[in-house]
Amino acid sequence: MLKVAAVSKENRDAKMIGFLPTPSLREELERLAEHEERSLSTLCFLLVQKGLDAYQKDHDLRNPRNLPTRKSKNSP
Repeated sequence: MLKVAAVSKENRDAKMIGFLPTPSLREELERLAEHEERSLSTLCFLLVQKGLDAYQKDHDLRNPRNLPTRKSKNSP
Protein backbone atom coordinates (compact mmCIF):
# COMPACT_ATOMS: atom_id res chain seq x y z
CA MET A 1 0.00 0.00 0.00
CA LEU A 2 1.26 3.49 -0.85
CA LYS A 3 1.88 5.99 1.89
CA VAL A 4 -0.28 9.09 1.81
CA ALA A 5 1.86 11.97 0.61
CA ALA A 6 1.84 15.08 2.78
CA VAL A 7 1.25 17.47 -0.11
CA SER A 8 -0.97 20.49 -0.54
CA LYS A 9 -4.58 20.10 -1.65
CA GLU A 10 -3.72 21.89 -4.88
CA ASN A 11 -4.36 19.82 -8.00
CA ARG A 12 -1.27 18.43 -9.69
CA ASP A 13 -2.67 18.50 -13.20
CA ALA A 14 -1.26 21.80 -14.47
CA LYS A 15 1.49 20.91 -16.93
CA MET A 16 4.05 18.20 -16.81
CA ILE A 17 7.73 18.99 -16.27
CA GLY A 18 10.23 16.38 -17.33
CA PHE A 19 13.96 15.83 -17.09
CA LEU A 20 16.37 13.18 -18.30
CA PRO A 21 18.09 11.50 -15.36
CA THR A 22 21.21 9.42 -15.72
CA PRO A 23 20.57 5.67 -15.45
CA SER A 24 22.14 5.60 -11.98
CA LEU A 25 19.99 8.53 -10.77
CA ARG A 26 16.83 6.88 -12.08
CA GLU A 27 17.83 3.62 -10.40
CA GLU A 28 18.34 5.45 -7.09
CA LEU A 29 15.01 7.27 -7.42
CA GLU A 30 13.24 3.99 -8.15
CA ARG A 31 14.95 2.37 -5.15
CA LEU A 32 13.86 5.24 -2.90
CA ALA A 33 10.30 5.14 -4.25
CA GLU A 34 10.08 1.44 -3.48
CA HIS A 35 11.59 1.94 -0.01
CA GLU A 36 9.15 4.79 0.72
CA GLU A 37 6.25 2.80 -0.78
CA ARG A 38 5.44 5.70 -3.11
CA SER A 39 5.14 6.07 -6.84
CA LEU A 40 8.17 7.41 -8.69
CA SER A 41 6.14 10.49 -9.64
CA THR A 42 5.15 11.23 -6.04
CA LEU A 43 8.68 10.68 -4.78
CA CYS A 44 10.11 13.09 -7.36
CA PHE A 45 7.38 15.64 -6.57
CA LEU A 46 8.22 15.50 -2.86
CA LEU A 47 11.97 15.74 -3.48
CA VAL A 48 11.45 18.82 -5.68
CA GLN A 49 9.26 20.37 -2.99
CA LYS A 50 11.91 19.64 -0.37
CA GLY A 51 14.59 21.15 -2.62
CA LEU A 52 12.51 24.30 -3.18
CA ASP A 53 12.00 24.64 0.56
CA ALA A 54 15.77 24.40 1.10
CA TYR A 55 16.39 26.93 -1.68
CA GLN A 56 13.94 29.38 -0.09
CA LYS A 57 16.06 29.32 3.07
CA ASP A 58 19.38 30.35 1.51
CA HIS A 59 18.63 31.30 -2.14
CA ASP A 60 21.82 29.63 -3.31
CA LEU A 61 22.10 26.60 -5.57
CA ARG A 62 25.83 27.03 -6.05
CA ASN A 63 26.66 26.22 -2.44
CA PRO A 64 28.58 22.91 -2.39
CA ARG A 65 26.21 21.43 0.19
CA ASN A 66 23.25 21.95 -2.13
CA LEU A 67 24.52 20.37 -5.32
CA PRO A 68 26.86 17.52 -6.13
CA THR A 69 30.27 18.61 -7.26
CA ARG A 70 30.77 18.78 -11.01
CA LYS A 71 34.08 18.08 -12.63
CA SER A 72 35.30 20.52 -15.20
CA LYS A 73 35.88 19.39 -18.78
CA ASN A 74 39.65 19.46 -18.17
CA SER A 75 39.55 17.30 -15.01
CA PRO A 76 40.84 13.74 -15.20
